[in-house]
Amino acid sequence: MSTYFPGSEPERRAWLLLFKQNLPVAGQRLGIDPNRLQDMERKVDTMIERIDKVNQKETELAAARQERDEDRELNMPQVFDFAKEIKASSNYLQSIGEALGIETSGGRKSAKGLPSIEKLEVKSAFKDQKVSFEFKKPRGISVIIYCRRNGEDFIQLRQVAKNTYEDTRTNANGQTLEKREYRFSLIKNDVETEPSAIYSIAVIQ
Repeated sequence: MSTYFPGSEPERRAWLLLFKQNLPVAGQRLGIDPNRLQDMERKVDTMIERIDKVNQKETELAAARQERDEDRELNMPQVFDFAKEIKASSNYLQSIGEALGIETSGGRKSAKGLPSIEKLEVKSAFKDQKVSFEFKKPRGISVIIYCRRNGEDFIQLRQVAKNTYEDTRTNANGQTLEKREYRFSLIKNDVETEPSAIYSIAVIQ
């Protein structure tokens, strides 16, 4: 990646827009073939469109997350109260509670030593043709990295015990721009937490 191409997506969009706006004048002064200029403008338009699409999805995700959290805050207390009623019933059996997930079985107690996924902090960056991650996590806990590309299913990419990881894969099918989405979970003694939020990165190669 060139040194003059910015690192953040908002700055990249502004750079691409400026490049596109001034390209016709520069091309005319330099005597560049108009067909080549049009082709370059189409490529720039596509990159801007992809950035806008990712931004839209991230905005939608943030709104959906807020809606989920507000709904949970409103309704979960009623679910908990209902569970208390069930456990207070004279016909209640522990097996019923285990089936509903309101009894802590012996198998689930082993997960008590595993911290919440909220304890994981992730910093991501795209530079030098690779996606780099820095993890801040509890000591002795490994991170499972999942990834999906261009809307496909998530696959497990790697399990790492250290605090850094680099995804050096090239874009699938030789694509210039690829949308990659990552999410993470913590694992210890074969017990895995719930997945993290999704981190979206546009990979340009």
